[in-house]
Amino acid sequence: MKKLLIILGAGNSIPVGMPSVSDLDKKMFEWSDGWSPAPGLENYYRAVWNGVEQYYAASLDSIKPWPNFEKVLGEMVGLALHAPAQYREPGHPSPPDIAELIDKSGFEVCSPNRVAIWHSEFTQATRRLNAIVDWLDGNADDSILAGTKP
Repeated sequence: MKKLLIILGAGNSIPVGMPSVSDLDKKMFEWSDGWSPAPGLENYYRAVWNGVEQYYAASLDSIKPWPNFEKVLGEMVGLALHAPAQYREPGHPSPPDIAELIDKSGFEVCSPNRVAIWHSEFTQATRRLNAIVDWLDGNADDSILAGTKP
């Protein structure tokens, strides 16, 4: 018996109603604008996007890449992780052990900046969505994001 494996790109999901990368780029701009509505608050998503765009434009290559939401979010995570002393596991004063956070389904948090990083599966994070939203809104302290497994 012969087998055939065909790998299709994500663009094949567009006809069934899934958004394209450019659609998600636009959505991310809308969402980030909504998160920084107060005067004087920087829209960090736009700032990182502009930085990535300028970096690509400075390339001497004749074919230049274009930023997208995946690249920008990846750069934002990279920037956030360059300040590990600010991040901790809720209830602990020191930087977290990532493997332990994953085992406990816990978050790594930076309280002053209201940044929470999830290191496990997306489907598990959705179970914690109400806690994440309450914490981001400032309606709950860090303990709501602590790991739930013993």
